[in-house]
Amino acid sequence: LSGSTMNATVSGLLSFTSYTFTLQACTAAGCTVSPASSAVRTSQAAPQQFAAPGAHVISSTAVNITWREPARPNGVVIKYELKRNGLRVLALSSSNTSYLDTGLRPFTAYIYAVESFN
Repeated sequence: LSGSTMNATVSGLLSFTSYTFTLQACTAAGCTVSPASSAVRTSQAAPQQFAAPGAHVISSTAVNITWREPARPNGVVIKYELKRNGLRVLALSSSNTSYLDTGLRPFTAYIYAVESFN
């Protein structure tokens, strides 16, 4: 940066990641490097790389649904929402990664999806 520039924008950073920065000032006599800044963390973003849930048939009227945390949570996951055939069944805390869905109709196809929130 030129001599009178007192700020800079850094782009291409990852979401919810800590960074530290140092500055280097140079003159004809040489350069000096500043101490590292305090760590700063970028903002959270929507979770990414979330795999489809697994469905394990327990009986003709019950299915156990399981899932894993997103590969890139991009923040702190606070809850999951489970949907059956596009309709919300329930919301669960982030510590839960399975749900036993009971009271289902025998010989009926169901489509499950899980959404994570941070």
